[in-house]
Amino acid sequence: MKILVIQLARLGDIYQTWPVIRALRRQYGTAAKIDLLTRERFSLATKGLSEVSDVFTLNSKLILGEVFCDQPQIQSSVDQLFEFTSSIKAIGYDRLINLSFSTFSSFLVEALASDHSKINGLTRFSDGYLCIPDEVSSYFFAQVGVGLSNRIHVTDLFAQTAEVELQATDFGAAKLAEPKKQIIVHIGASNEEKRFSNEKWRSLISALCEKLNEAVILIGASEEAAIGEYICGQISSKQLINKVGQTTLVEAMDLISESSLLIGADSAPIHMAALTQTPVFNFSFDAVNFWETGPRSAKSQIYKIKKETEMSEELFLAGIESILFDESIPVQAITLDFETGTYIVPQPESKAFGWQLNTAIYMGGELPYISDPSVRQAFLRLCEANQVALEQINFLKKDPKNKIALSCLEQVDQIFSTIEKLAPEVSVLNRWVRTEKLRIAPGDYLQVMDGFERVH
Repeated sequence: MKILVIQLARLGDIYQTWPVIRALRRQYGTAAKIDLLTRERFSLATKGLSEVSDVFTLNSKLILGEVFCDQPQIQSSVDQLFEFTSSIKAIGYDRLINLSFSTFSSFLVEALASDHSKINGLTRFSDGYLCIPDEVSSYFFAQVGVGLSNRIHVTDLFAQTAEVELQATDFGAAKLAEPKKQIIVHIGASNEEKRFSNEKWRSLISALCEKLNEAVILIGASEEAAIGEYICGQISSKQLINKVGQTTLVEAMDLISESSLLIGADSAPIHMAALTQTPVFNFSFDAVNFWETGPRSAKSQIYKIKKETEMSEELFLAGIESILFDESIPVQAITLDFETGTYIVPQPESKAFGWQLNTAIYMGGELPYISDPSVRQAFLRLCEANQVALEQINFLKKDPKNKIALSCLEQVDQIFSTIEKLAPEVSVLNRWVRTEKLRIAPGDYLQVMDGFERVH
């Protein structure tokens, strides 16, 4: 068995792919060849993943850089990409598992697939249109992302795409020794909206050094070095150690593995912590969806905040002490049920309706109750517009040249979008409709119209 896993996303996504590859290795054993394809820029995140046979790296800057420039060299870019894909395709993979869910990756999978290859994840139809072959990919494409209602962790969605069931050991072996008396603080994030300001970090870390007798080690990317220098310049404490911009990914993971706690925003280190069984104190702003990318190590806590002033020094220290010393957990904390991998939220969230609708559409759950009359009217309007669509499809099946019916059908799509803007609660259903239409395979006219009729 030859399997190629494709993960072209960023560092955090690669670390969230580790448990999936370990599960594949557990399922297929040593006889299988399990390879991984990543972008060269993020390939260091594969170091230490011994379950992979070979790692291929795509130099997207070299290949695509000649397209996105003042004087595009398209043919040169095509030639380089063809040379790259041909060498990998020649291996003849039995399975291609695309965990990237991007447009580019779908074209890449189509180029790498052999006639006998089984494909999980996005690819392309023979006519070049997007192909969403499985139900999990359909769900991911339609419902996953910041601001949406999904509550299934990305790691679990990756596993479902690969058709494996995760076990605790797939995240990594339990710590063999007591961790050192040190706390890792990741001061950075992929963008400003995900992290605390420099002054806020100074305040919190100063309180941490005063309260606890543990080493506090700052880590982050090289471009965040000035932040680390500012914090250490403002705090006079022998406990504080600045390693911002001074560690490789492998060294950072070793530091996290040896530590009693990781503190940080939604970023790659919290996914490293899941692989080293290190608890996480995670603060989560609206720029991320903690349900999808929150910490997965036991005893971890999440604090959902809209602005940094909501994280007081008292709450910060109380949460950390509850993790380190098994003290009472602050009521604001979102905790992890390690056995099930789900989060326990102390207070109901405003997006519960959307999640219930998700479970009803995709998982056979009960439809949510609509308490708002305006939302009820929105769904009724959708039903009416949908009935119009069915009538126009029937006309077009009888007469493909019926321009009035075609125009009306196009207007139905616009009506769906208008209703969604007025009542966002219908968006889960609308995204399902749009995605299922994309999934209609190429065929003759009646086959395509039958597909539209099925969706409506």
